[in-house]
Amino acid sequence: MNGKPLTKAYLINRSNGGDIKIDEDELPKFIQGMTQGVFMFFRQGGVNPSYVTGITIDKERMKEWIHECGYGNGQGDQIRARGIKPLTDILGLTQIAKQLGGVEVKKLGNK
Repeated sequence: MNGKPLTKAYLINRSNGGDIKIDEDELPKFIQGMTQGVFMFFRQGGVNPSYVTGITIDKERMKEWIHECGYGNGQGDQIRARGIKPLTDILGLTQIAKQLGGVEVKKLGNK
């Protein structure tokens, strides 16, 4: 993250029905990976572009954050300034991606 609070959350929709949650700061990686046709690593899982059917707003995460922003006694203001809580790297995939060169991994189907 670049220090700017996250205000949007997304779901990468896959043909097998298993959506992958991503944060706003991971969106450029998704766009680049789809453009290049490479396997992508995100905090919540890996994605093969061949199985991506779309990307949508994560309405549940957004709804939860907007609800928290309405808290009284200044809490809502602090939550708004903090932004959406970033997703955790559940599998260490972002570290693996760094070791492999990030989204610049060889194109699928090429050796």
